[in-house]
Amino acid sequence: MREARPSPAALRLYASPVPPARAARARSSVATPLKTPATPEPLLDVLVVGAGLSGLTAAFELSERGADVVALDAAPTAGGVATSRRVGDYLFEAGPNTVPASARELRELAGRLGIASRLVAADPSARTRYLWFGGRLVPLPGGPLGLLTTPLLSAGAKLRVASEPLRRWRAPEADVTEPSLGGLLDERIGVEASNLFAGAFVRGVYAGDHRQLGARSAFPRLWSMLLDGGGLVRGARRAAAAPRPPSAPGPDVPASRLLSFPEGLGELATALADRLGARLRTGCRVDGITREPSGWRATLSGGGSLRARALVLALGARAAAALIARAGLGELAERLAALPTRGIRLVHLGFAPGTLTLPPGFGYLVPPPEALLRRGGSAAAPAALGALFPSNLFRGRALAGGAAVTCFFAEDWARGSSPEQRAALARRDLAHALRLPAAPEAEAFWCVDWPGAIPQYAVEHGVRIAGLETELAERAPRLHLAGSYTAGLAVNQVLARGRAVAAQIQGAASAPPTP
Repeated sequence: MREARPSPAALRLYASPVPPARAARARSSVATPLKTPATPEPLLDVLVVGAGLSGLTAAFELSERGADVVALDAAPTAGGVATSRRVGDYLFEAGPNTVPASARELRELAGRLGIASRLVAADPSARTRYLWFGGRLVPLPGGPLGLLTTPLLSAGAKLRVASEPLRRWRAPEADVTEPSLGGLLDERIGVEASNLFAGAFVRGVYAGDHRQLGARSAFPRLWSMLLDGGGLVRGARRAAAAPRPPSAPGPDVPASRLLSFPEGLGELATALADRLGARLRTGCRVDGITREPSGWRATLSGGGSLRARALVLALGARAAAALIARAGLGELAERLAALPTRGIRLVHLGFAPGTLTLPPGFGYLVPPPEALLRRGGSAAAPAALGALFPSNLFRGRALAGGAAVTCFFAEDWARGSSPEQRAALARRDLAHALRLPAAPEAEAFWCVDWPGAIPQYAVEHGVRIAGLETELAERAPRLHLAGSYTAGLAVNQVLARGRAVAAQIQGAASAPPTP
């Protein structure tokens, strides 16, 4: 079984640059040497620390607008979680596997980068998704008829869901704390459906608990639908009836179809890195930041520093907090570091042709324990939060007749185990979920850990971030946050954040000076 081992540096979410060359010291011919003044360090317009998708996008947008910008990352390659890797005949994703065709930020950026023609749509069977329930995989209902006939819900739960359009939703007052997603859905579709569907979905997206996430903070589109329509079904109908936006670069497919690139979403990061060229420096780490009259100075782990008028921290919350603390903003750093996160462990498995037959579809999710106790609770649930079937979605993920599977687990799963042990455990867990008599042998595997990498958009998360940014603007001007904890963790949201930060910097640079 072949394994691809990621280097620890490849999984870091913080960055730092290579020290610039120092001016040589000139010696005079007299007995006492005279030192010439050191060449002043150049002052960049913007320094971006972190070259994930948000940092790369911010740097690209700024460079396209003529700014003197440099982007740094501690990892040997750019992209952060959005990287792809081939292991033998299999293509695996270190992070997200797909984006919806409605992701305009990605599609328009791909068009500007000249790679929109490489976008490919997933097989239509990707619409089929499963929940592990009652000791087996059960397809999720695909519409009203499927909801009435599914074995996933009791008769009472089905009636509660069906009555949702008849019960108008009222938005809370402005001074009332936002509801949790679980609390909101308990009222709209009932506790049973809320625990089963939302519980499984949030475990798959956030590796978290739907009762701990804020409905408005974590799911702004859902919140907008409720505001517009006064309910989930009403809002969905109004959204469906809205005029279709202009066509975006890439394939002309329905908004619900899924997209990627032939070599994975890592192609986007590669194209951004290629356009940045020498403006991107990888294998660099920033040890500290200091505010100066002209802007910001970033000190480098290898010695030296870089100076810029504006600084963007496109890092995880804790990595950004560590740098902010060294800038003398301890209280703000503590609040930033206190934002909750969850980690995830991925085990990618590649199966040779004829070894494993997957059910058609996208993959499966495992609901939280409280959702499984109602019925079928006696059957031991898989350890995984879920699994994806990339070879069902796109060609080239595995050889014809082979299979590529990505199993994802909570960060404390199989603690202390080796990659080989984790791969063996994941194969057995997959066999349990698929009801196979024995664990299939894998031809290749790749284990990836992302500790604390998924921000949890808890209740009032949006308010906390807005407060942090307001105080940073007052106490640390021209310091900008662009991590995935700021404005959404979906690929489209991360790209939008990078572009928004670039526009904010450019707007500030063109504004008249403040008296």
